[in-house]
Amino acid sequence: MNIKTIEMEFKKDKEGLGLIDITRPVEHSVIESEIQNGLVTVQSADPNVCITTMEFEPGTIKDLRAALDRLETPEAKVKGNGKEEKQDARPVLVGPSITIPFKDNRLVVGKWQEIVLMDFDGVQNRKRVVVQVVGE
Repeated sequence: MNIKTIEMEFKKDKEGLGLIDITRPVEHSVIESEIQNGLVTVQSADPNVCITTMEFEPGTIKDLRAALDRLETPEAKVKGNGKEEKQDARPVLVGPSITIPFKDNRLVVGKWQEIVLMDFDGVQNRKRVVVQVVGE
């Protein structure tokens, strides 16, 4: 069994949607690993960033944002390290990682399925993601 681990950084999206399509960089990691069959795990290295799959098109994005906005609670302030910070429970609903199978060095996903980084923080400009490719 072979394992390759790659760290990636993504800049905050220009539109301020909090969503970034990271499918191509993940596919590229699988191809570069030269592992033919296995699993790729995509893990956020930030507690306010989630990873999911979705149809990454304007209507779906709009619907998703509306649903998540309805779940946002009034700002809860928590003191930490001498400063107040907003706490957001929405990332727990989506989750920090996904695992996707791949065969013949290609992701096994649906025709319109994209890997998406969801940013609930909005403060930090760069978002870290760890991609681990495991297989033979």
